[in-house]
Amino acid sequence: MPDRPTRLQRKIQKDLRAIVDELGFNFEEISSIKKEYRTLFLHGIRVTIVRGVIVEKYVMLDERLSSIVAAFFFKKKNFIQLWRTKRFTLFDYYILEKLSLREKLLLVRAIRRVPKRVFEATERINAVRNVVAHNFFPETSGISATKRRAEPRASLVFTRTKVRTCSRLQD
Repeated sequence: MPDRPTRLQRKIQKDLRAIVDELGFNFEEISSIKKEYRTLFLHGIRVTIVRGVIVEKYVMLDERLSSIVAAFFFKKKNFIQLWRTKRFTLFDYYILEKLSLREKLLLVRAIRRVPKRVFEATERINAVRNVVAHNFFPETSGISATKRRAEPRASLVFTRTKVRTCSRLQD
């Protein structure tokens, strides 16, 4: 007998179905869309979902880098206690929140060794995030992850293989 979801899990599933319906993301019921708009409809859903995942990876990286910087300057690992201090909240607001991901990455590299592959992966995620965050049609924008070499167009991010690769980059 398969495991039955808990009451909370069923409630969340119900909420997710309602969100999908409200946003018009029910791609399984494509027959209600005019034939000439179906591809555009499906593409729009794909771009929106992948954009959200990319932004989530970016935010998680930003948070990890911020934690390393904060731990270096405050010598404490217990951020719950630090958040209760004026000194830390001012540091977070006036310093950490003002630094870009790249600036935090460079600061972390000054604090400790960052493996080349981690540094380059973070730069690529940052570049892709910038493209998807600042372009309505990111797949038509060329991106450059580093000044040394050009990366493929952002459209390649919207394939299953690239999504799988991107989801593994954070590990």
